[in-house]
Amino acid sequence: MSLYVNCTHTTVASRYMNKNQRPLLFTPFQRHELRNAIRLGVYRKDFTSLQREEILDCLQEDCRTGVLKSAAVPWGEVFRESERISKAYTETIGNRGADLFHVAIALILDSKEFLTFDKKQGELARSTGLSVPLI
Repeated sequence: MSLYVNCTHTTVASRYMNKNQRPLLFTPFQRHELRNAIRLGVYRKDFTSLQREEILDCLQEDCRTGVLKSAAVPWGEVFRESERISKAYTETIGNRGADLFHVAIALILDSKEFLTFDKKQGELARSTGLSVPLI
């Protein structure tokens, strides 16, 4: 979200992308969450419907040009891994189900880094062995 909507984390996110210059894995789940968050921004009056369309166009362009790399998700594995992570960490860290899915997907897709500005989600990712460079 920080790459597409100007917010407190935009500078850090942009700096990370410029420094690393490699595609980010982008799953259908992330696509859904991001597009919904953008629409929620209209509801919250963070930006207009016209701005929403411009943001979604930028997102689509990044998918087309390879800034975001489409990644299929083996959902059966994700549910099993999410349950394993939940058993191990939810009672001590206090993560939501969506956090578990994001981390499980990263692990299953053999990611080494996990990009988030959410402290609890980052703590969960670190607990599973992922590097969390942004927080």
